[in-house]
Amino acid sequence: MTVDYAYKYILWQMNKNQAGSLSATEFGYLYNSEQLAFTNDLLGAWQKNNNSKQGNLTGLIENQTILNKLAPCTFEIDLEFVNGYTKTPPKYLYNLGLLRNDYKMFYLTKDQIFNLKKDVIDAPSIANNIYYFTDLYSNIASATFERYFYSYPAFTGIAKLWYVGKPDDVLWNFTIVAGRQVYNQTGSQNPIWDDITAQEICNRCLKKLGVHFKDGDFVNYGNSVIQTAN
Repeated sequence: MTVDYAYKYILWQMNKNQAGSLSATEFGYLYNSEQLAFTNDLLGAWQKNNNSKQGNLTGLIENQTILNKLAPCTFEIDLEFVNGYTKTPPKYLYNLGLLRNDYKMFYLTKDQIFNLKKDVIDAPSIANNIYYFTDLYSNIASATFERYFYSYPAFTGIAKLWYVGKPDDVLWNFTIVAGRQVYNQTGSQNPIWDDITAQEICNRCLKKLGVHFKDGDFVNYGNSVIQTAN
């Protein structure tokens, strides 16, 4: 789905409901906030359905479905640790896996660090490739808010990270023609999602605007576009 299609679909629904209009800038704010909220909802659902959790919703199928949904904003990167520290990547949201020398680095909550240091069985060890890590924040009171990983044991070298990142912002770029804003594909940024997910985010936007719609409206709009070429 193009950003132009998403924007014009929302405008079409607003016009049907006599709900005013929406500028390109306002559309960008709305869609980008809703797709980030959607991403966070998926992450919450994935954690709820994680195999390590208890309850009826536990299961691999739910996890795999959600991870497939998140695939467009799933990334792989090599992180360089220096004396145990490394910055998280830009737009980082959630860790999916961190490896050092092809060995898993296990995440630690802050209350587990004390026990880890006293562990005589699985103590952190470079020689045995037993690694742990936690996340830290710096300069919380200043304008530069940065997130780090810190490793146990502290090492200098490369680790491979798979993570979910913030989705790229959509942008409806335009040129002015006869005093009107006309869509310009050059410079625009389309949604990264599959069509079904992009449609769901559009519907979330409409709900936020208080616009009423029916399940078949998206198909009806598509047919209208085909017939009118607009």
